[in-house]
Amino acid sequence: MWLEAEPERTARELLERLQSTYPDRYPDGQLRTLQRRVKVWRSAKAQELVFGASRSAAA
Repeated sequence: MWLEAEPERTARELLERLQSTYPDRYPDGQLRTLQRRVKVWRSAKAQELVFGASRSAAA
């Protein structure tokens, strides 16, 4: 997954990469959805760092 390989990337950069890899499949309107998904993913990864993988698996 691109985000796991490069967690510092923004949702905008990920969308641009998706759009270049899959033309006409991901419109600009998907940006807000992707931003929300990235936020949730980062939150889960932060909880794993703080509480360990077992805590996030139980949630």
